[in-house]
Amino acid sequence: MKKATLLITSILAITSLFGQKKKDVGTTVVIPCSDFHVTRPLSEIFANNPVDETLLKKGESEDKENRKPQKFIKHGDNDPVYGNDPTSLQKEMGTIPTKAPIVNFTGQVATGFRPMDPSGAVGLNHYIQMINSTTFKVFNKTTGANMLTGTFGTLFGLTANDGDPIVLYDKAADRWFMSQFGSNANKAIYIAISQTPDPTGAWYTYTYTSPAFPDYLKFSVWQDGYYMTSNQAQKVFAFERTAMLAGTASARSLYTSFSPPQGSGFFVPLPGDTGDGTLAPAGTPCPIFSYSDNGWGAGFTDAINIYKMAVNWVPTTPTATITSAGSVATGAFDGTYDPSWNDVS
Repeated sequence: MKKATLLITSILAITSLFGQKKKDVGTTVVIPCSDFHVTRPLSEIFANNPVDETLLKKGESEDKENRKPQKFIKHGDNDPVYGNDPTSLQKEMGTIPTKAPIVNFTGQVATGFRPMDPSGAVGLNHYIQMINSTTFKVFNKTTGANMLTGTFGTLFGLTANDGDPIVLYDKAADRWFMSQFGSNANKAIYIAISQTPDPTGAWYTYTYTSPAFPDYLKFSVWQDGYYMTSNQAQKVFAFERTAMLAGTASARSLYTSFSPPQGSGFFVPLPGDTGDGTLAPAGTPCPIFSYSDNGWGAGFTDAINIYKMAVNWVPTTPTATITSAGSVATGAFDGTYDPSWNDVS
């Protein structure tokens, strides 16, 4: 996101709300950090406790059987109103000239489960990849050599690794971020932040308890926090980024809810991310994106819906609000998916 201020200015100018409320603000709930540690350098931990990758197996995440598909009043197929606009579909590869890879990293493999849900990020000198198991590898960015292999749960003293891993490189801080969820029972959100730009060194670990199982969690870097969405009742979370980077044991998290259009079942909005490392000015709300489908009924249209989440960490009890910033109409599309999750051939 090159210019966050331009994004916010542009979306504020969009007035069409497609049947949504202009303002949906939920109660702010603060979640304290329930467990904090500073690890030993990972190069020491996994030198003494090497990972036997042949033993890494995992079934599908335990919540999978409980995921219900969305319900559509109208199903698209070839319907020009509820289906996909054929003029908007990409039907062939782009024409950007190809370029040979500068360096190639051997991705991880595992057996006995699906999906592997790979997540990775590249920094100034390293590349980190993590998959369900949950194993992560640190690579030398220049040579492609694997410098370290570890299991994420080990950083927290855990033997279980429940999955849906996330790796981010916080370019503005030159630091690394890794996360995964806990179990249905403990509803934990585990977050690790590297103490320095060197991911083979020591890390800060933070544990938070979600109000519900944080399935399919997604994170972003923003000027005042690490923002998170997950598949739970349209809650958006923010984690106190400045405090976490400083290794503050009392770093807080919070969440608030909003009411975007949606069908029933599986649905996750996405928070805006500072991908280029240039943080938005202090006080700039984090944009939150979701979509709507006219097949859901209720007067919804095919659109991208944009919101903004403003957090104030200054009060003893911090606050957060989510307000609408308008919608962007799209070409006609059909968002239905197969109940057995077999949409992609």
